[in-house]
Amino acid sequence: MSLSRRWFSSMQPKGIKLSKSFLEVSGPETSKFLQGLCSNDVSQLKVTGDSLAVAFFNPKGRILATAILHYFKPTIGENDTIHNEEHIVIETSDFYMKTLAQHLPKFKLRSKVKISTAQVEVLFSPHIPLSPIALPVIPIENYFLSSLDPRIPNFGCKYLRCLSGTDDSNALLNTTNSDAWYNRYKILHGIADGVEVNNRIPLECNLDLLKYISFSKGCYVGQELTARTKFKGIVRKRLIPFLVRRNWHQPTEAFQALDIHTMTQLLNEPFQSDLEVSSRIKIGDKVIVSSSPSSYETTPSSSTSSKQQEIGEVISLSEDNSMGFIMAQLEELQQFKTISHHPYFSLLSMNASNESELEKSVIEDQIVLFRPTWWDI
Repeated sequence: MSLSRRWFSSMQPKGIKLSKSFLEVSGPETSKFLQGLCSNDVSQLKVTGDSLAVAFFNPKGRILATAILHYFKPTIGENDTIHNEEHIVIETSDFYMKTLAQHLPKFKLRSKVKISTAQVEVLFSPHIPLSPIALPVIPIENYFLSSLDPRIPNFGCKYLRCLSGTDDSNALLNTTNSDAWYNRYKILHGIADGVEVNNRIPLECNLDLLKYISFSKGCYVGQELTARTKFKGIVRKRLIPFLVRRNWHQPTEAFQALDIHTMTQLLNEPFQSDLEVSSRIKIGDKVIVSSSPSSYETTPSSSTSSKQQEIGEVISLSEDNSMGFIMAQLEELQQFKTISHHPYFSLLSMNASNESELEKSVIEDQIVLFRPTWWDI
């Protein structure tokens, strides 16, 4: 890989190392090749350091992989000749690496591009201060590329560098705590981009709200169904983040945004939660609310009788089960956005084998849904 070193500050920040996988696409037709495969407009990448959130879909319009594209174009090559080749580094999760490595070459045909695995390391420097609790940080030195995360403002910055054959990427630091912290950081910002969105409908996973999709670009694989969902307005479900109920967090209304103080507090606490609660929460649990007029106010159309109403299902959890995502039914959730006295929701475990166990499996009032800052629905 030809490197184009770019320094952005004389005072180098510090970052945490992330476990990511990388592919590199290079050649004079790099942008054209990727333009026909991914969901966003690759022509926006013009200058070294530009980045773009993209997704790759299957022919049915479901998510095959999510990724961040990092662009750089060497200007001076050997013998001071100008290079016209573009280089785009595709950053994706380890889960999607094999899928993308098999997917891209199928469409190469006669395109003047080279697709290869890139030995790259990435550091992330967040907008919110790093946790001081057992979280290793390293200086940003010898990193050839820097780019802002393109999904939401002030999320953070990523620094990339090539690894040589003698580099031991694990020698720098153990990434276990770093990845757990970063996963928590993403959830608190309402970003889901891993296995939890695999094979799901893009708009249900908020990819349109997180700048993964351009609805004005030309055709790409899966584009027709994605556009139809958008313009017909048939999005019945959305991913919504939640927190396990904690003593420190007493929301005054349902579906409120988290302030910066609460976010920092969550990021800086040890990676453990209320074991009595978190040990019982499982992916697949149903999220319910008991509609009782005596416990909170509902919309005028709500029934006056007490009943349990399902609004979604848990599809993702942080490493310590203290937070995660539910796939929520928007129609069911809408009536609870104005609740003034009962912002908590309950979990109904799917592990119960009979009706008697089902009654005991309801974890009352243990999670709270919160609104990401970019949410405008």
